[in-house]
Amino acid sequence: MRAVAFLRAERHEDRVLLVEIGGDVGEGDTVDAHAAAFIFPPARLRPGREGAAGCGIPLARRDCPLPPPSRRTTATPQREDKPIPRPAPAEVSPKGVAEHVYARLLKMLESRLLPPDTAVAERRLAGDLGVSRTPLREALRRLEGEGWLARRSDGTLAVRRLDVEEMLEVLQVRRLLEPEAAAAAAGTVPASEIEALRKRVQRLLAGGDPLDPERAALDHALHRAIGAACGNNTLAATIADLRRRTVLFATRRVPERLEPVCAEHLAILDALALGDAAAARAAMTTHVQNSRVALLRRLAGG
Repeated sequence: MRAVAFLRAERHEDRVLLVEIGGDVGEGDTVDAHAAAFIFPPARLRPGREGAAGCGIPLARRDCPLPPPSRRTTATPQREDKPIPRPAPAEVSPKGVAEHVYARLLKMLESRLLPPDTAVAERRLAGDLGVSRTPLREALRRLEGEGWLARRSDGTLAVRRLDVEEMLEVLQVRRLLEPEAAAAAAGTVPASEIEALRKRVQRLLAGGDPLDPERAALDHALHRAIGAACGNNTLAATIADLRRRTVLFATRRVPERLEPVCAEHLAILDALALGDAAAARAAMTTHVQNSRVALLRRLAGG
């Protein structure tokens, strides 16, 4: 039979609160002590005996009056520990993903991993970059607005190609603006940045590979540092746009220009480090002018 041994019984309207110290036992059996709280209607209580814990309180019987209300505090069930909620991991916003994709595509364009006239295959690019096509399309629209990409007559998107006439015009304007930016940046570029660029030039020279993508990346890094330090945002933005258009010209870099270009870069860095505005202006003028001469020779087949 079912018996419930308890520590105390307290009246609660038409129910009795029992603090159990026994389980399924028969009359006269002893029980193992454990604690739990139950509420039973009085009619469901069955006869029993004292619990094995020796509390001295008899089991409630169906035909006996309920014990008087106790003045002791009702036993409170043990509270279950709930796991502490943890904040959900931060999600990258779609705008942040598109910005990241834009930066990666821009680097690919600047290093000519996506050369002029290359058709843009969205599905393949999305797979290569490990992103969905939604942020990719947002980045592509931005690059198209900046002039890196253009629509062909059939509607497909491709890396824009700069013609010879436009390229020569760009170099002419760069020759006017970049020396002034270098002069203004002299003495303001951080020494740590100059030293880092100098080491990159030396590594490029030691490698001896004229087609090393680092050659283009280093060139862009140097000119960006000058633009950031020249103190004229409009001038820096104009030069950046002109240099961007230069990259779109479909001509490979002249192999024999590796050592001269590295020497020109070192001369510019030296002038920047010394804070010599005149020397920085002269070094940058030589650099841009030599780039124009090399281009003309290449176009002439020389």
